[in-house]
Amino acid sequence: MQPSKKYLYVKIYEDLYNKIKSSEYKPGDKLPSEHELSEQYEVSRGTLRQALLLLKENGYIHNIKGSGSYVTNFTGCSNITLDRLHMIPYSFAKHELKERIDKLVYEVPTTYTARQLNLNNSQLTLNCQKVYSDKTGAVAFSLISIPVKLLSKHNVDITKEENIKKFIDEIVNTAKHARARIMFSEVGDFLARKLEVSRKEKIVIVEEIYYCEEDTPLATMRHSMKPDSFEFVINRTKVE
Repeated sequence: MQPSKKYLYVKIYEDLYNKIKSSEYKPGDKLPSEHELSEQYEVSRGTLRQALLLLKENGYIHNIKGSGSYVTNFTGCSNITLDRLHMIPYSFAKHELKERIDKLVYEVPTTYTARQLNLNNSQLTLNCQKVYSDKTGAVAFSLISIPVKLLSKHNVDITKEENIKKFIDEIVNTAKHARARIMFSEVGDFLARKLEVSRKEKIVIVEEIYYCEEDTPLATMRHSMKPDSFEFVINRTKVE
């Protein structure tokens, strides 16, 4: 009797899993192509894809569109805990990121943002647009809104991008706490241009509000990320 397809794909899954755990395939390594693997295991593409899908669902590999399957690198997220604040894209990226400030705009906030930051509709915010890229290209976009009165209070020279970047990092590092909301959405025209993807592709959005000691909101941050480029793993530690 021939082994069932289920048995075959589980066997392939276990073999690839063991190769990943033994570092035969190291984090960041590209797996052989589907054609090569199906020939190696002497199975159909369909059976092989079941094994690869199981590896992907369990977080051991991820796909890069047009390139192939890669072993997940957990280095960037292995130290993420619930009691520390981190800039979200860096916390969960599978690969090293580079960032650039795409645009700085001074605007009257929307009603939604004004409510989040406890502002009235006549108080300005600085909206900082950041694009994050890895070796595959643009993978995340952040919209960061900071009250201009907060920048003035801390004497931030808003004519220099580097000073604004440092102040954003300072908010993340020194805030008392942050409240985050995770959503799934589809890419619209604006993000399609920023992330170089097609409209209606799925995207992960993390929306945060950072607070100081007096529970006064400092900034809002909305991070839009390509799902295949990030691994959302959180370590939780019991407090004795």
